[in-house]
Amino acid sequence: MFEIFHFIKPYHCCCVSIFGFLYPMYLYYLKPDKNIYENGCFVLTLLTICCNQIFWIDPVRFSLRHKIDGAVAKITFLYYVFYTINKKTLSVIEMNQYYQVVFFLGSSFYISNYFSSKNWCCNYHLIYHIIFHYTASRGMIYAFL
Repeated sequence: MFEIFHFIKPYHCCCVSIFGFLYPMYLYYLKPDKNIYENGCFVLTLLTICCNQIFWIDPVRFSLRHKIDGAVAKITFLYYVFYTINKKTLSVIEMNQYYQVVFFLGSSFYISNYFSSKNWCCNYHLIYHIIFHYTASRGMIYAFL
């Protein structure tokens, strides 16, 4: 990846990719009959976006911001998966698709984590983290179907 201007760094792409989470939030907004679990999804998604922005503006590995962002992201991920699998009524085809999304999320997280442990904020780390954001936004959609 490359630097467009001296103040825009490659890792700022993660600040932009998180805005894919706005589409599932929009679906939440349009949904007429919201339950308490979906309200939790909405609040956690909003919190995840905020923590993401604070961390990826200047990503310092193992900093307090990094730990908080990681914890909030993991809690949000687990909450969505638990809600979608255990509380949501999806067709067999939709549930199969959702399992595939969760598998792809886990894979992209693992690969991103692997590359970040080798070289923090290297291109592969960032690319797979961006793929994770994109895939997570697709997975969130299932919670609001």
